[in-house]
Amino acid sequence: MKQGGGGSPWRAFVLVHGVGIQLVASILIGLYGGRFFDRHFHTSPWLTIVGLVIGTSGGIFAAVKLVKAFLGDRR
Repeated sequence: MKQGGGGSPWRAFVLVHGVGIQLVASILIGLYGGRFFDRHFHTSPWLTIVGLVIGTSGGIFAAVKLVKAFLGDRR
């Protein structure tokens, strides 16, 4: 059962799960890291917000990099 790109459905399954896990992990690390530093420096909620933005940005960057590598585009 080939799709338009000619790849295996399992490749698509692995790609989608890899991207999902990477995004969720990056966001959670940023969120909990920000909460930790907020409690340490008593700056609530600012470092939580900064950690969440950094985690989300890092997750998106890593997901794009993963998709490019998976599709063979190494720019």
